[in-house]
Amino acid sequence: MATESTLLVKYSNVMNEITLAHLKPSELDMFVYILAMAKNRQDQIVTIDDELFISILDPKKQVFTSETKLKKGVYNLRDKVDKLYAWDDVENGIFRTFHIFQKLDYDYANHKVICKIDETFAYLLNDFGKNNPFTSFEFEQFFKLTAKHSKNLYRQLMQWKAKGSMYISIDDFRMIFGLSDKYSPRDIKAKVINPSIKE
Repeated sequence: MATESTLLVKYSNVMNEITLAHLKPSELDMFVYILAMAKNRQDQIVTIDDELFISILDPKKQVFTSETKLKKGVYNLRDKVDKLYAWDDVENGIFRTFHIFQKLDYDYANHKVICKIDETFAYLLNDFGKNNPFTSFEFEQFFKLTAKHSKNLYRQLMQWKAKGSMYISIDDFRMIFGLSDKYSPRDIKAKVINPSIKE
């Protein structure tokens, strides 16, 4: 089983087009950790021992202080992730929602977090290569960041690390970071980019 210091996060660049701005920093950590544990597993069931889960995501034991709080954390994450993104798939005539988890449960009896990636979205964590370019980074580095914007900017920048520069329109930046149109480029630099880079 991978530890915090060796765990590699790897997912399709498509994930960086989906805003995670509505997740709290602790929820971002949980989401990214689960994705890392589920990578290259297709749509198989992934189980994570709750002691490992807590030791990685809450080493000071301030959040998951009981089974009830762990269950609530898992439930809240699944609920929020299911509401992250929706779009019209015009080509197939379907309104789709980003429903990456077919299963995300907490098993009281066996003290495990159980995850199953929905087969529709399994490509986001599998079959990386020329036809499915990916973003990768060490979970430990992501976890050390404390602010929501810092974590999200880090994810975006890691996609572009090989090129050395990141190119994104101001509208896409606002969408990905959950910012309203009231945020001017100056506001974005002062309130999002500069504090994130400082951290």
